[in-house]
Amino acid sequence: MAPEATVQSNQSIDVPRLENLTLSQRAHTFLRDEILSNRLPPGTELQEVALSQQLGVSRGPIREALGRLAAEGLVTVRPRRGAVVHSLSSGEFLEAYQVREALEVLAVRLAVPRLGPEGFAELETLTDTMALQAASGHVTEFFEANAMFHETFVQLAGNEKLQEVYRRLIGQMRRYWRRSLVLRGDLRRSVSEHRAILRAARDGDAEKAAVLMAEHIRVPQARLQTMTADDLLEDLQALLDLSTIVEDSGFDSVWVGDSLFSKPRYEPLALLAAISQRTSRVRLGTACLVTSTRNPLYLALEWATLDVLSGGRTILGACKGNPEEGVRREFAALGLDYSKAGSIWEEGLHVLRTLWTEGEITFHGNHFDYDGVSFHSGTEMAPLGPLQKPPPIWVVSNPRLVGDAPSDEMRRRMERACRRVIQYGDGWMTCCRAQHPEELTEQIGYLSDAAERYDEDFGRFVVSYQVTMNIGESEDEARTAFDDYISKYYPELSKAMDLSNWGPVGTPEQIAAWLREFADRGVNHFICRFGAIDQFGQVERFAKEVLPAFTAERVR
Repeated sequence: MAPEATVQSNQSIDVPRLENLTLSQRAHTFLRDEILSNRLPPGTELQEVALSQQLGVSRGPIREALGRLAAEGLVTVRPRRGAVVHSLSSGEFLEAYQVREALEVLAVRLAVPRLGPEGFAELETLTDTMALQAASGHVTEFFEANAMFHETFVQLAGNEKLQEVYRRLIGQMRRYWRRSLVLRGDLRRSVSEHRAILRAARDGDAEKAAVLMAEHIRVPQARLQTMTADDLLEDLQALLDLSTIVEDSGFDSVWVGDSLFSKPRYEPLALLAAISQRTSRVRLGTACLVTSTRNPLYLALEWATLDVLSGGRTILGACKGNPEEGVRREFAALGLDYSKAGSIWEEGLHVLRTLWTEGEITFHGNHFDYDGVSFHSGTEMAPLGPLQKPPPIWVVSNPRLVGDAPSDEMRRRMERACRRVIQYGDGWMTCCRAQHPEELTEQIGYLSDAAERYDEDFGRFVVSYQVTMNIGESEDEARTAFDDYISKYYPELSKAMDLSNWGPVGTPEQIAAWLREFADRGVNHFICRFGAIDQFGQVERFAKEVLPAFTAERVR
């Protein structure tokens, strides 16, 4: 669910001072526009005193405006607690869709006999626009054309009362268009459904067009009726839908996280397997998989299976588990000693790489002991294994995350961390020191030295950076949204770390400048996360306003 925001007296709203005529109407229009554009998201508290100061009017017009917004279903007025922007639950959203279906079926029946050449031409243009935007992955433009298609039938129905009720209902639903998009699923299927409605209308068959419109609107209803959680961003289907949007938007890879209960998530390998069947081009990786908590034999076979399912698109981002208390509790629950996590991790990585490259392992370590183990009984053509030989392993490390140390101790930490990357990996993954690009340069130097020491070509190693960002109209706006999201998503970790080191916040230009700085210092793959409730919006904005600046490098 969206985090609560509050309109307080020290916040700034970019609006001219209101004139002394029809102040209530002007306040209502302004607040309605802010709510429908989602600049005042669901859950935002609307304090009369703060709004009065910011809009330059008395509290009376503000109170009247809030009353009108409450009548429209956009605001909830709470006795003695003030007003809050209304948030639709899944149940309310389903009810809204049911009413919408009835209204649009009526609109189609009334409009089809009235449609002339201009009306058909407008609907045809909107349908073609939807097809173009769906093919290009332009989600916002698709939705705008989609909304206009439906509104055109309502307008051409010639019933003012129908138009009035429809506008009010759509005003409540429009803020949740991304939720509607997730519920609908495939955009191309939606385009086909619109074309079928238009064909029936051209044939003059109002009843068939109405039936097709009803079936079209029932698609998201069916999804809603099977859901049990209000927060659709946590819905598994939403994650799968987001992966297809990411691929269509031009990103190069999709990544999932891993934890048991310090931050409960869907199991990463099963989730990636599902994503592999929804995508065809993007690489699929973990950022990062705590491989030290998994039996390396099972993990080797599970990951090999995933690699085959995906057509050889996997990247294993492997970590030992950070030292926060939640991760230590996970180790304890699994019967593992966190103090030995480093050596368990190294031995496990050795087992994985050996099985994937040689098909068999004989190994006698402190934690794992195998004699001639392979996924081959002798009757198969060859040992079961991945398509990639081996799937790339990007080893996670950043010794400075555990705190500063005297120079000699820091040097030992760096050398140990870089030895692991070179010995067991094909790349290095790091994060969470966004304010310190000089540290990136420093560790790349240690990695280069380690590669030379172990007679490896450092040029074959990928340098990747997992960065969490927020794109806004200003740095202050993005910082506020970012801090609020991260503090709720990672309550324990966010208290222990400086959030400014998670990644850049600000305008698209500021985000691009940060990426350019780190790319120039040696990063050749950025794993982008977005610290925001509206993941779909952030993905779309990044694809449109940031990615084009890096088309030559393809640093994604």
